[in-house]
Amino acid sequence: MIFSKPPRTPEYLAHKLISNGLQEVSGKELTEIFQSINYYKLRGYTYPYQDNTVPNSPFLPNVKWSYIWNDYNFDLKLRTLLFSSISFIETALKTRMTLVSLTLGVTWYLNNRLFKSQNAFNSDFAFLQSDWNRASEEFKNHYETKYPESPNPPAWMIFETSSFGPISKFFKNMKPQLAEKESICNYFGFEKADGNKLATWFQVINTVRNICAHHGRLYSRQLITTPLFVVPQKGNWVSSWPNPNRVYAAICIIKNFLDICNPNNTFVADLKELMKMVRPEQLPSMGFPADWKTEPLFS
Repeated sequence: MIFSKPPRTPEYLAHKLISNGLQEVSGKELTEIFQSINYYKLRGYTYPYQDNTVPNSPFLPNVKWSYIWNDYNFDLKLRTLLFSSISFIETALKTRMTLVSLTLGVTWYLNNRLFKSQNAFNSDFAFLQSDWNRASEEFKNHYETKYPESPNPPAWMIFETSSFGPISKFFKNMKPQLAEKESICNYFGFEKADGNKLATWFQVINTVRNICAHHGRLYSRQLITTPLFVVPQKGNWVSSWPNPNRVYAAICIIKNFLDICNPNNTFVADLKELMKMVRPEQLPSMGFPADWKTEPLFS
């Protein structure tokens, strides 16, 4: 099939939603919103309120625009909360990877004998080097000017110009018998034997981080990464998470790590206030159990 749909004006799209049964909003209001928010972006928020099994996807009975607008703004605030929290975790991981230099050397990240997979090492290092090459930080320019005969920067510089994804992949590929990897596991509340499980937690955090950074829909999304359930050695935890691919599991992981990296956080209070915007029937789409507030992690 060849795509042949034409572009539509904000006025057309506003009329389409109203004619499909959306209530308590005017065409003028929607047209104004579509001047700054793409209709296709909002489609992810209208979708649960529409019958998508029939042509034109009419709205279900009694669906108000306020429901959709509430969900959109809730998701925006949720992403803001999580992205801010992840920044502490990302900084901590960079720091722990930098401390490896104390025992394995200033440019330990170049030593492929420290890693399990040569192919993964080559790919991960290419990303790390690419981030360094395009960085414009003053410390990078100073280093290259002062040390032209040392093209490979120390770990504490090159990790600082990279992001959570490449650095977490470097961690994942480190050989499990390394005492330095065990130290990183211990810092985040994991035993040495659970290094691979910790790596799945980092993967989920990175997925959420990227969704937040690109302003994607998060709250009801099915995440592509699956964290393995582990009871960490540090901090409070939950009895279970109903669906590991929903945002609740990611929130549990972020909260647990945040208590390590930034103990005086206000995450629980912020989350509880934010969750007042969510109706009880929406909790399953986010992976939240009905009694989530009673879990030790959130009580």
